[in-house]
Amino acid sequence: MISRSIPHGPIWEAATQTVRTFYNQFPTPETLLKPVEFMGWHEAIERVLTGLGSGAAALGLKHLYDGVRHRQRVIVGVHTGVKGGVAGPQVFLNVANRSPADVEITRVWFEDGSADVEVSNPERPLPRRLRPEESWETWCPLSLFKATQVERLGRVRLSSGKVFRSKPRRDVAPYGRIPGG
Repeated sequence: MISRSIPHGPIWEAATQTVRTFYNQFPTPETLLKPVEFMGWHEAIERVLTGLGSGAAALGLKHLYDGVRHRQRVIVGVHTGVKGGVAGPQVFLNVANRSPADVEITRVWFEDGSADVEVSNPERPLPRRLRPEESWETWCPLSLFKATQVERLGRVRLSSGKVFRSKPRRDVAPYGRIPGG
């Protein structure tokens, strides 16, 4: 018969206490689920992280979440088309805010070879603030470009200084309203 002894001593007791402290930092399901029912997911995550306490693991999770929460995520899409009442084909640049907070567009342009084509549309003045999940679109004549494929040339700068590049938009309806008007 093999006998196993249970570890003991000051090191074992200190390790056991550390594990208990870490485990006790996590709230029970009952304390988490009820308050979460009537709030948005950002508030719910804040409540969970607040309940974790101030241990190293909790501080690390809080730091990671702050980075994600304040990240600016914007999708920029470009397509060509015709706008009613305007002669010739147009290049449309669409900006969608996928961030959890507002963003502000301060500059829109296309990098066409050695010269930038600034988009200055009096119908869509800048700066423009977008709420989360809001989209906005502006346009300029295709005749301003040397290149024929302009879908990847669009650029958008936010007030934070971050610049986003465009991708081709393939999901565009043949006609419809222009977002952000």
